[in-house]
Amino acid sequence: MRLRAFIVTPLQDKFGIRNYLDHILKENNVFPPHGMWVDKTIVEASLQEIQRADFIIADVTSCDPDVMYLVGFAHGLRKPIMLIIQDQQPVPPSLRGDFLFVYDPSKPSQLRNQLKQHVEFWVNSYRIEVERRQKVG
Repeated sequence: MRLRAFIVTPLQDKFGIRNYLDHILKENNVFPPHGMWVDKTIVEASLQEIQRADFIIADVTSCDPDVMYLVGFAHGLRKPIMLIIQDQQPVPPSLRGDFLFVYDPSKPSQLRNQLKQHVEFWVNSYRIEVERRQKVG
């Protein structure tokens, strides 16, 4: 089963979280969208890719308005969302209770290993749920 993910990070991704996630997803046969979008704004292209994605991974560390807008859109579509946030950052009240991965950007090797474990667990759990629904439906 080939899954599609959409990664949402602030444009200023200081710690390279998007690159880590991109690599980990590819290792797990999950494909984030890549490419040029002709005649579309970044927001329009992002909304379209969220609609196509099986699930979303979003870094909500800075509560970036663009990230929060896209997370809200994905919530409205009832897309599964894995939220990630830096250690010592407040979790927005509206996101408490969602699956949340907390990371420490000062420890990049630990970040990569932990992120890999969490993403692999999350992707495998999602695949199992999809397969279960296909058998029932």
